[in-house]
Amino acid sequence: MKKVFDFILFLRPFNLVMVFAIFWIFEYFIFEPLFASHGFGLSLKSFQLDLIAFNTVLVAMTGYLINDWYDQSIDRLNKPYRFLVKYSVSSARFFGLIWLPILFVIVIAVFLAFSLRSFHWVWIYPFFTFIMWYYASSLKLKGLVGNIVVSFSIAAIPWLILLAEKTGFILLKNLDQDAASQLVLHLSIFSLLIFLSNMARELVKDIEDAKGDKSQNSGSFFLKKGLKKTKRLVLVSVLLVLGLEIALIMKSTWITNQFIYLSFGVLVVSVFLAFKVLKSSEKAHFSSLSFVLKILMLIGLIQVLCLGPR
Repeated sequence: MKKVFDFILFLRPFNLVMVFAIFWIFEYFIFEPLFASHGFGLSLKSFQLDLIAFNTVLVAMTGYLINDWYDQSIDRLNKPYRFLVKYSVSSARFFGLIWLPILFVIVIAVFLAFSLRSFHWVWIYPFFTFIMWYYASSLKLKGLVGNIVVSFSIAAIPWLILLAEKTGFILLKNLDQDAASQLVLHLSIFSLLIFLSNMARELVKDIEDAKGDKSQNSGSFFLKKGLKKTKRLVLVSVLLVLGLEIALIMKSTWITNQFIYLSFGVLVVSVFLAFKVLKSSEKAHFSSLSFVLKILMLIGLIQVLCLGPR
């Protein structure tokens, strides 16, 4: 039973649920009410959205598994509780496991291309699967570039929904240019918030994993530039999150009172993070920062529920 529980943790269930939630929340709390207010419905059928979300989850899960495979030596020092460190798994068994979700990703991508009559889906998912593999095997050793690429990949998720709802978006643009502009504004800002929050987490993890990374001559940003510059970059990311939150409140016509209340939560968490970043100097401090950054991302996702698209 313990092994099953460890395997479930190995799959990063919280992160995968967050990925799935992004699709459902944006589709049914942004796109659906916005389109309905202009007299038309969603382009996607429910099963098509489920497949797009499920395929994205499969890509993310595959990325996590591959990342842990290449990080085994590092995790023996940093995270000895990780599944591949605690339990011996042969390369044949592991890659047999990996190719199964990859095969599903390709099959679902081809089905989506025919179902949605768009060739984009044939290459998008295999491309991001390759990016996740490349990141795990070598790109993460190249410092900030690796952090940027993985953060960009996660931040691209809201735009997949726009791509899937392209027909509805074009119709919306023809009917109401302002509403279409507001949609692009919100997608842009929330994507940037996802990017910056994840970027900060990646940098914090670089600090947490320094011992193992150093033993393997990893080229993480922290090992290359040191604690001071890494903390500065985390601080800039957090402050930009706060700045984007303020910009959204000023520019959006969809803001509700509930959104404003949650913005105070973002303010409190951001100020707390900034203070902790300035004061932190030990690994334990940065472990708590990583958790608080997850809370910040969760608040941001809940804020989407509180918007009033029209």
